[in-house]
Amino acid sequence: MHHFIINITVFTFAMIGLIFFALLVYKKVSDFGINAKQNGNLKVVDMLRVTPSKTFYILSAGNEKFLVASDTNSMNLIAKLENNNYVEVN
Repeated sequence: MHHFIINITVFTFAMIGLIFFALLVYKKVSDFGINAKQNGNLKVVDMLRVTPSKTFYILSAGNEKFLVASDTNSMNLIAKLENNNYVEVN
């Protein structure tokens, strides 16, 4: 009986360690969040979450900035921003 309890305890701690290791690897590999790639030409300048499924982003591409709306199904260009003004895009 004593040997059985030790085996179960060791197995349980090994599984918990494996789960934490898998979670750590998953977080490192799946870094596709909002700030995943900030070193290229395309950058997220700011964001505003209006509802859980609707978000507005200000994106910077080179010297240009764009206001973009995103929801669960699509992403739409709202306006091109120029010198604190905006140019409407249809």
